Amino acid sequence: MASNKRKSKKLNLLKDQKFLTKKYVDMNDPIYDSELEDENCFFTVVNAEEIEYSQKINKMKSKMFEDLSILTFEEFEKKCDLLISNFFASYNFKEFIENLKELNENKYNDYLVLQLIKKSFDRDDECQINVSCLLNLLNITKLINQEQVHRAFEKILLSLDDIKLDCPLCYEIFLKYLRFSTLDNVIDKNYIFKLPTMFFDTLNIQDIDESSLGIENGKINGEISTFPDDENIKEKKQDNFNNLDDKPEDRENDDMYEQNNEDVEEKKKTKDEIWKDTLYWVLELNIKEMEKEKKEFKKKSRDFLCDFFNDGNIDEVIEFLNNTNSLFHYEFIRISIIESFSKNNICRKFISYLLDNLSETYYFKNDIIIAFIRIIGYIDDYEIDFPNSKEMICKFLLRCIHDDVLYPAFLSDIYKLHIGGVTGMMICNKTQQRIIDKKKKNLNNINYIWDEDDTYEKMKLKRKINNTLLEYFYLYIDEEEFYLYLDEFLPSYHDLCNYVVKKIFVLNVDINNDINLSLKLVQFLVNKNFISKKNIEEGIQEVLNSLRDIILDIPKYPEELKKIITHLLEKDYISNEVFENALKEIQTFNI
Repeated sequence: MASNKRKSKKLNLLKDQKFLTKKYVDMNDPIYDSELEDENCFFTVVNAEEIEYSQKINKMKSKMFEDLSILTFEEFEKKCDLLISNFFASYNFKEFIENLKELNENKYNDYLVLQLIKKSFDRDDECQINVSCLLNLLNITKLINQEQVHRAFEKILLSLDDIKLDCPLCYEIFLKYLRFSTLDNVIDKNYIFKLPTMFFDTLNIQDIDESSLGIENGKINGEISTFPDDENIKEKKQDNFNNLDDKPEDRENDDMYEQNNEDVEEKKKTKDEIWKDTLYWVLELNIKEMEKEKKEFKKKSRDFLCDFFNDGNIDEVIEFLNNTNSLFHYEFIRISIIESFSKNNICRKFISYLLDNLSETYYFKNDIIIAFIRIIGYIDDYEIDFPNSKEMICKFLLRCIHDDVLYPAFLSDIYKLHIGGVTGMMICNKTQQRIIDKKKKNLNNINYIWDEDDTYEKMKLKRKINNTLLEYFYLYIDEEEFYLYLDEFLPSYHDLCNYVVKKIFVLNVDINNDINLSLKLVQFLVNKNFISKKNIEEGIQEVLNSLRDIILDIPKYPEELKKIITHLLEKDYISNEVFENALKEIQTFNI
């Protein structure tokens, strides 16, 4: 009983020290003594400075939790909807900015930008102009940054096809937002060159030229004229900006608002003129030629990666990037990750190595972010061709965060914007859990994440290979059908291609012992470039490694294997060295 009491006292003391809730000594007390007496009548000298420091920390901590208002993302969503609704009703810039500052949650403001633009799609031109001006003010007041706007714009790009069902002009509206955001320096000036080709194809930019726009030389040189039809919009806009400066004591940013009025003057035009100027702005940036160059770059990247996956030479990658347009390097990152989906873990390790070593020199942070967002955004499509793509993206993200290529909050940023829908959110959750859970296999050393044993996945693939081979040897399917079935779940030159060769020659002897049938299938797969001579040689080696076990089920197998390797040598599918080594191994089992 006494020991329990002492334990309880110690626990209470630890709690008091941890949370600094107990006031140990009142040093202003007239009977304050510099010594404390414990229950065993031992005296301890009290350090007055230490006690005073503890009490100050206690007060500061209490005050901090009283003043600090922490909003969850769900609470921010509700307040964000209310803020936007009030803004659309009044277009009061000052009220919106002050209310947003009160929330004090700038980390969620990419969601705010997303909702401002999305909710304005089905509203009139005046609303869209005001939203564009508001984005400019939010940027000037440091309430949003370019990275947040990038993420919001990327989410909108991924959603445009769905938005188009309710708002047919959403592509045109988004392009206008992009133009004004670029002119206002809200977003990087080169971002337009990184838009997907599909975006410009939807707008038929290739069919637009200066003559079709009917722009005069004066307008081409950038001269802006005013239009009487738009005077009401101008007047209302000016009133809204004037409302920002009602009180002299609040005018800390007079120059900012005056400059903003000048910068957004071009936005105050009629709908047709704004659209015409936007199209001319696109033409002036020479988007047509840039798109052609991008298309050529993507083709070169795919061709280059075929060689890179064979040797993993980073110097060749650097040379390739040095000789190409850096604006398109985000495409190289995106393509390299996607192309690795059909390769083995060694190739994916090469890509992780590139991301780590070329980050901030040849790969810039925004390029890496754009690449990952677009891959995750279309992950459901990639999963059709590459069933393990979700798992692979999780590993790429884990390595990038571990190597400081991506910032840790990237996962929560993707999650709250619902990039990739439900699948994207699952990827974020899974990756986050792996970061937290240090007990999982191979996560204590993330450097070896691509070396982990995929036993379960390989087991499932092996079962599929066996079932497909059984259908072939029982003559239910021919070589063409076998290849088509196999190609659905097993990429060319996969690690398990050696296993395919092994099972061809084992099951063939076990089922019908028709060597011609197995040789015919091997020849067909070689002609289809599905397996190589190396796969055949390594497949035979796997057979030899398992020969002792195979003989238990097929006692005559050594003699049949001798016939198989003889035929393979005649067809030049194996080398003399492999043949001789196999022959020696077989002779040890002949009784």
